[in-house]
Amino acid sequence: MKHLPHSKKAMIEVQFNWIFVLIVGAILVAFFVTLGVKQKYISEEKTSYTSLSSFDSLLTSAGISANTLIVIDTPNVLFEYDCNTFRIGSVSKAVNEKPIFAPKKLKSTKLITWTQDFFLPYKVTNLLYMSNPKKEYVFVGKSTDVVLNNLQNNLPKNFSAIRFDETVWQSSSGGGSSSFTIGSSTQIQQYSSDTQFRFIFSGISSNMITLPESFASKQDGDVTGVSIAADKLYFYEKKGVNLKKIVPTSSSQSYSGEPSFNDPAIEYAALFSDDLENYQCAMGKVARKYSIITRVYDVTFTNVLLSPDLDDVCKPFYDAGITALSMSNVPLTNDAYSTFAASTVMSSAATLKQLNKAMKTESCPLLY
Repeated sequence: MKHLPHSKKAMIEVQFNWIFVLIVGAILVAFFVTLGVKQKYISEEKTSYTSLSSFDSLLTSAGISANTLIVIDTPNVLFEYDCNTFRIGSVSKAVNEKPIFAPKKLKSTKLITWTQDFFLPYKVTNLLYMSNPKKEYVFVGKSTDVVLNNLQNNLPKNFSAIRFDETVWQSSSGGGSSSFTIGSSTQIQQYSSDTQFRFIFSGISSNMITLPESFASKQDGDVTGVSIAADKLYFYEKKGVNLKKIVPTSSSQSYSGEPSFNDPAIEYAALFSDDLENYQCAMGKVARKYSIITRVYDVTFTNVLLSPDLDDVCKPFYDAGITALSMSNVPLTNDAYSTFAASTVMSSAATLKQLNKAMKTESCPLLY
């Protein structure tokens, strides 16, 4: 039997040892890399869960009382909102029937929440608005515009807002649609690249609004708009250097906008929502709350009317109140907002308000 020379055998053993060391080393590196990635993932998931849990508690507190503004310190993570849930990465938290009006995406170390009462004519619910310091609200119109002035002047100073007063409007029509051009402005150049913009217009229902050239480089999702035209609200999304009116896919070409109820609380809801579907979804929650409260009042009015203690002078008021409530019957369904007829509901509210005023004069128990 032939034996390998000692030196050659030693060389093979050394080579084998090195290969073994390399294999073991690769396995160890892979193990620690995988462990590190998993630890990072677990840490991020834990941060997301903790942030959302704290965030949910703060939202609940913020939504209890009206005219409350809270500034929340948060990790610098991306919050995503789709009307029914808030999400950080793969972790989500349901908001259930809370009517929250917020941008689809929020990323900042601070979030701002603000609540307003919504009456129709009795209190329906608190509307909860949300934004962050990186969102710039741009009110576009003349300094004499009453609608814009009221909205801007009553917006808490924690929200960042500017005014394009010297606006040059150029209108043109063609193909059955009209467009407007905002006069150029250098005000945009002072903002950082991650600033988001929400334009607020008054009295405009055009299909297209052309922005100053300085907005062309902004990502489309970072620039949106809303217009308050009479009793309607129109939502806009950026396409290139234009803001294009959003028409729901379920609507025909004769889409006439969302009802504003001539109420600043609803106008602010549209101002803080940069997505039409999210806005409609949140307004569906408002409609369902209105439906529940209206049913409660209907039962209450009927019970009071049947009470033997009710003065005869007061009975006609309750009869009229029941009739007014029946006008604004909103079904308690997921599509309640689609049947939330603003003109009928507002007419019913006006009637109830007048009845309440007259009942006060007659010393009758008030309707609400």
